Amino acid sequence: MASPFVAPPAGTPVEPSTSARYYYRRQIFSRNPVTGTSFKAGTNVNFNFEASGGHYFVPQESRIVAKMKVFKGSDLSKLEKTVRFATDPVTSMFSSAQLSVNGTTVESHANNVDDISRIQLRTEQTKAGADGPGSAGLLSFNQKMIRENLDLDDTDVAARAKDGGGPVGVSIDGSVFATDASEATVKAALAQLTFHSDEERSDKHTLLIKNCSAARKLGNGAKDTNTPAGDPAAGPTVASGNIIDGTQTEPFEISSPLGQMFTFCRQTKAFLPNMAFQFMLTISDNFEKDAFFTQDLVECTLPGIDAPVKGAKVAKAAAAPHVVIEELYLDAMFAVPSVNLPPPTSLQIPYQAVSVYTRNLSATKNFTENFTSIPASIGALVLGVRRMAHGIDKNRELYAQGTNIKTLSMSLGSLQLPIPAYQINIAQHEYGRLFADWLSFTGGSASNGVGADSLTEFATSPLFAFRVLQEPGAYASTATIRMQMHATADADDELVVWAIHQRVFEAFWSEGESFPSRVVVDDVLN
Repeated sequence: MASPFVAPPAGTPVEPSTSARYYYRRQIFSRNPVTGTSFKAGTNVNFNFEASGGHYFVPQESRIVAKMKVFKGSDLSKLEKTVRFATDPVTSMFSSAQLSVNGTTVESHANNVDDISRIQLRTEQTKAGADGPGSAGLLSFNQKMIRENLDLDDTDVAARAKDGGGPVGVSIDGSVFATDASEATVKAALAQLTFHSDEERSDKHTLLIKNCSAARKLGNGAKDTNTPAGDPAAGPTVASGNIIDGTQTEPFEISSPLGQMFTFCRQTKAFLPNMAFQFMLTISDNFEKDAFFTQDLVECTLPGIDAPVKGAKVAKAAAAPHVVIEELYLDAMFAVPSVNLPPPTSLQIPYQAVSVYTRNLSATKNFTENFTSIPASIGALVLGVRRMAHGIDKNRELYAQGTNIKTLSMSLGSLQLPIPAYQINIAQHEYGRLFADWLSFTGGSASNGVGADSLTEFATSPLFAFRVLQEPGAYASTATIRMQMHATADADDELVVWAIHQRVFEAFWSEGESFPSRVVVDDVLN
């Protein structure tokens, strides 16, 4: 009997391990230029391609890749060390997205594409694997930011004191002190920079520190020419041997699975033959603000060279970074079957769609908000509250303003959820019922949270989820949200509502035709 450790007898037929003969990837670039200075707000990105000749498109294994450089926004010098990526920064670069198959719109989001990504991550990811995608996706909600390690000994002090070979030296972080000062003065200055932590750093922060924040030394009247084509002119001439507060910025790649923008691409069994695809994205007006986040790194006790010292606060960035896109392409996966297959008569693919609604809240405490055009095939409704204003210091990905909610309920037709309404006080840890419902919604239990938010994580970013199953023939299209706040809502608080509903993609082939003669997308009713 064959096993992984015992070979089958010679001549035994071996079943193929997969129905695909092989897989391969193709780089598909936009039909219009979207790199360098062409990557600007409002520009459309168009990926057009076909799956034909027996080659099948595999959407769940395809992704959008961006190769970029990142600079300090105000003067194109080195990026501040207090800047990290936001969750799924590639998706955050775009405001709207549309997927068409053979000219039929399958999925369209007029705005808030990043909210589509985040609700999927919050409801489906596991915390243990949150940082796993690394630079391939940066899909983690890890908020931790830790200073970069800088370990200096006496040899480093001597070297730093001689930096520049002149009357002024510039330290690793750009601070200036006299090189002819006493060794004690130099030590004291450098001790303020010394820091070491063995804690694991989030990829969202490490990637930028390693590639965009390293100082370099210029001399012999050289110019800072580290500016991409189309950006402002090269920097000023640097005196011989001096250090400029700049960076030898290295380009790097990050990406996002197509399924983060298009829920149709998240289903796991679809191999799409003989179809023409168009993925159209619109670059966001706020992509440099939404794709990054900054905050102060507070004072801490540092292990100084001679004795512990108080490390100064590292200030947050004052402006959003400047991003230069060198390449942007669709990394598409294709499969070739083991045997040639004729075109099917029809093809059906059910999938879970997400519609996003937003509403700016007024500066009051009590709200009754109505949302119309709720799909009849709705299966769940999720609510969150966040800042409406965009900014590099606005942590919009957390929906943290929901901590202000005191009571909440939702009605849709004859449905009233929950009964009675939630009574919540996040500050006093009075949200056990809400948290238990959230665990149930994401598939967890009291003994196994399946990687969902911990109690502490949930308290910083509460979401309110309702399972919805309407009576057949009594579908309602208007959802009413009733909530009361502990304190008056801020003027830029924004209510975000996700309607999760079921749809089906259908393609039909006429006899003798290679490409579908008709493509239909419709809701699936209970």
